Amino acid sequence: MALVNISAVLRLTMQKLRKTEISSGIGLSSYKRNRKILIFKKSQKWYILKEQGYRNEEKILALESLEKALSDGIKREFPRSRKIRMYTLTDSLDLGKAYKKL
Repeated sequence: MALVNISAVLRLTMQKLRKTEISSGIGLSSYKRNRKILIFKKSQKWYILKEQGYRNEEKILALESLEKALSDGIKREFPRSRKIRMYTLTDSLDLGKAYKKL
């Protein structure tokens, strides 16, 4: 788990998503871990974007529309954050996993 600057989080997330294997993904969370965005790679073209925080919703998106939706989600879920936690999801069971709160 790494703390990433808010200005670089979108670029780094998209780079890592292109390299991740199918059935794995990336998680983004606030410092307190009370809000998070989870991105899971379903196939080469399709991704699952799950927001938990201000909005609790799940979307299935193509790679072309994922970057715009992720950008909007970051602005909505982490409005005053300067650093965001980034971690790797190993399988689909990690999507519902609860993380320890500080």
